[in-house]
Amino acid sequence: MATWYEFVEFGVSFYETAPFRIVAKTEINASPEKVFATLRDADQWPKWLPAIQSVEWTSPKPITVGSTRRIHTRHGRKIEEQCIRWIPGRRASFMSQRASMSRLLKAGTDFELKPTAKGCEVRWTIAIQPRGFMAQVGYFLRPGARVAVRAMLRRFKKTVEQSA
Repeated sequence: MATWYEFVEFGVSFYETAPFRIVAKTEINASPEKVFATLRDADQWPKWLPAIQSVEWTSPKPITVGSTRRIHTRHGRKIEEQCIRWIPGRRASFMSQRASMSRLLKAGTDFELKPTAKGCEVRWTIAIQPRGFMAQVGYFLRPGARVAVRAMLRRFKKTVEQSA
């Protein structure tokens, strides 16, 4: 049985104030509604996020603020998240509640969609407050993390556009 580590709760302002933030943007040739549908679909996440084995919604549908999900990684870790902002076709924000790893104090993801002439712009923000040793070395990990997030966002774009 996995040992669980609790995260500290936060509000949506954390996506702008977190000590460790990665922001990536891309334009996708699909409507904001189509992009949002891909974010909502748990089966799509492993297609564009290679570290994820599966995602399962653990609360009843429809998905809204307060909905919960569990992420299973390919390395056997688990993360439980809660939706803290859900504006269909525009924005989805998730806050990690607990995980089977102890390196983080706060963590969350925010997806913001803005319509464009050809589809929509997606802005993906990952906000983290590391714990312990990770708080000391986090600065040195940022360049590699930014490259990895941009690569995942390109996979997300490809996933959405191929299913459109």
